[in-house]
Amino acid sequence: MDAIGGSMESVVNSSAQPEPEGNHLSDFPWIDFAFFFTTTTLILTLNGTVLVVLAKIGVKKLKKSVHNVQILSLSVSDIMVGVSLIPMQVSFYAGEMTHLQCAVRCGVFMVAFMASMLHVCIICIDRWWVIYFKVTQTKTQFLPRCMLLITSTWTLAFVVEFIPLVLWRDSRAHVICSIGTIFGDFFNEAFAYLAFTHTSVLVCVTIFYCFIIVFIMKRRSKINVVQNETIQISISNNTGNGSGCAVNTTESPIPFRLPNFFSNDGIPACDSTKSTPHNKKKRSVVSNTNSCRSTVVRKSDAKQRRALKTIGLIVSFHVLCVGPLIILLFAEVISDDRASLTWHHAMFCLACLSSAINPLLYAFRVPEIRKTLLCKDDVDN
Repeated sequence: MDAIGGSMESVVNSSAQPEPEGNHLSDFPWIDFAFFFTTTTLILTLNGTVLVVLAKIGVKKLKKSVHNVQILSLSVSDIMVGVSLIPMQVSFYAGEMTHLQCAVRCGVFMVAFMASMLHVCIICIDRWWVIYFKVTQTKTQFLPRCMLLITSTWTLAFVVEFIPLVLWRDSRAHVICSIGTIFGDFFNEAFAYLAFTHTSVLVCVTIFYCFIIVFIMKRRSKINVVQNETIQISISNNTGNGSGCAVNTTESPIPFRLPNFFSNDGIPACDSTKSTPHNKKKRSVVSNTNSCRSTVVRKSDAKQRRALKTIGLIVSFHVLCVGPLIILLFAEVISDDRASLTWHHAMFCLACLSSAINPLLYAFRVPEIRKTLLCKDDVDN
């Protein structure tokens, strides 16, 4: 059997017993590389994610934002991914394991890995919901919905990954405990299921992220209309030409209900009466109100763009890291043949690398976390 592309007859054939551990490991000259890759992924996942969790728990400013609860839950799932890699790595040298021990260890890894992907999906859905429906909720209103999404994510991850472990798990003891050996002769059914579910999650994440991009672009065009309205009103107030109001000729390229800037004072959009000190005072108040609201909208849009870029990076790294694993699973199902365990371990380690990259993205993309990790003094200001 060749070092990488050889078939694993001892794993595929249900009547054959697993090879002794020494002989099995001698078939893989690149196994040290797989260990190095796994260890590197483990260290990055644990250390990077623990820093993020400590930063989010220890800083008062981070506690005030309920949106950080989603990132905190994602960090917990990333920690579980890193922790569940430890038994799989150690099991190469731990000797024969019972099928229950192997199932529990693989189950924790599968649930945590799926939960990490689903967290990215619900973050995209939540951002889309807020932008599309213009949701402006208080902390008290948002927290129950946020907790419901997080609970649903973990429940769905458990149910989705529990199905293959119940239906297609091999009941024999395994010398090497891994996703590549736990399903035995049912690897076709199990791998097809895993490939389908992971592909579905990635497709959902990509679709909702594209929706967010479309809505952000529309929001920018709406903000430009609001800014034009504010500029024209300010020019009208400065000229003091009697009517005190300029006629807006700019039309929005898309249907848009402009904010009612004058709801507080009941002043119409254009007053044709003679300019009086009282009217000038009202127009000055309206102009200041418009300017303040336009500034708030611009700041909100800037935050949405920053969040959009962060989510885009997370989605991109998930696709790049998980994509090769999905391709491998589909290839094995279609060809009805097994790749070597080295390829399996390498692809799973690459997929887990996304959990190690997430905390790095938080540290560089979220200002509060970046200031906390760098021990800035103005975090609590």
